[in-house]
Amino acid sequence: MSTYNIVFLKSMKAKFSYRSTIFFSIISAVLSFYIQINLWQALINIDPNAIAIEEMISFILINSVVLTLSRANIESNIETSVIDGSVALHFLRPISYKWYLFSEIMGGNIVKVITDIIPVLIISSIFYKVVIVTSILRLFYFIIMLVIGIFIMFELSYVVGLLAFWIERCWFLHWYLRAFTTFFGGTLIPLWFYPASLYKISYCLPFRYITFEPINVYLGKTPFEQANYLIIIGLAWIFALSALGRFLWSLATRKFTVNGG
Repeated sequence: MSTYNIVFLKSMKAKFSYRSTIFFSIISAVLSFYIQINLWQALINIDPNAIAIEEMISFILINSVVLTLSRANIESNIETSVIDGSVALHFLRPISYKWYLFSEIMGGNIVKVITDIIPVLIISSIFYKVVIVTSILRLFYFIIMLVIGIFIMFELSYVVGLLAFWIERCWFLHWYLRAFTTFFGGTLIPLWFYPASLYKISYCLPFRYITFEPINVYLGKTPFEQANYLIIIGLAWIFALSALGRFLWSLATRKFTVNGG
């Protein structure tokens, strides 16, 4: 575990070293939040009974936190290491390649939360009214759902990234995964506003557990009894995706050849 902690801390240190990038990233995050707030305020004014503006602001904030923590664009990392052959080094190291990637990604994600999300949270608490959880039990359920969402997103990204062992160029698959996550996960438009047919489709896919379900739990839209059911289903998705990832990795280790010989 100490080895993964070192990878995690080095990833954080590397991200903090680009100070100019951090500055512009903060500006971008604040502007993005401001634009989303104004857009949703205009839409809610059309139908004030659709949803309270406080809930929508809270959704945007929590969605930003969850999306940042669950960001797992490791497809390009695996693709590069497969093409240049450096992935062979990971076959020799006494640590798991999968959890090495996880530690590296999470280190960068924590930095993004510190530099991008915390300033937005501070600004929003000053200028806007947001929903604050007062129930310890609800906060506990939210944290569990948040962790489940992080692992589901990572497992999905890992499975897609492993396809590089067969097709080499898999960067474009990240865009498909991101599109499915945005559309069927309700990360841009909450699933509350979806027609019944699309809602049913999203119900059968894992993407909703990444951000939408944790936010529903936080806002109190999900009863505790239903939250227990969602936790079980989310864990089942993690188990299934993890099994698929182990299967693909076992195939990849037997198939792997380095370009050029």
